[in-house]
Amino acid sequence: MDSETDLAPRPPEPGEFPALHELLNATFRAGGGSMANDYPRMLSERNRANLRVCVDGGRVVSHVGTVHRDASLEGTPVRVALVGAVATDPEY
Repeated sequence: MDSETDLAPRPPEPGEFPALHELLNATFRAGGGSMANDYPRMLSERNRANLRVCVDGGRVVSHVGTVHRDASLEGTPVRVALVGAVATDPEY
């Protein structure tokens, strides 16, 4: 591992979003399209604290994201979460 390798999950740095989107598009939109456009609430810098990436040599190689929202079940307030856009580069 070199000094740029960080395989421990952490939030993406703002400059890593293009690489994150590239990984997700290759995984889920191989025929074209944009995960960031399709899921802006999850895959934006505004939700950065709820995203986890693993980075190797400056390359985003794995991701899992969550979105947290308040909801109501028959009048009872609850907090819910969605886990999505889970991807790992096939080389890993």
